Amino acid sequence: RKYSIATNSYLARGGDGYIMLKDVPEKVATFVKVNEVVKAGMLKMKTLRTEFPPVMYTPDGSPYKRP
Repeated sequence: RKYSIATNSYLARGGDGYIMLKDVPEKVATFVKVNEVVKAGMLKMKTLRTEFPPVMYTPDGSPYKRP
């Protein structure tokens, strides 16, 4: 099977241990910033819906509960 993925240039160059992406011969660099892609998608949606309330976490990774 052939898959297409989107990632940032850092990971595409093998950063953070993603060495399997480093030598992919069919990479296409768009030079589009990730935040611009997210912004465009959000503006296109017009309404953002979340199914889960925001959750804050403590430094040990457990959900914060108000006293």
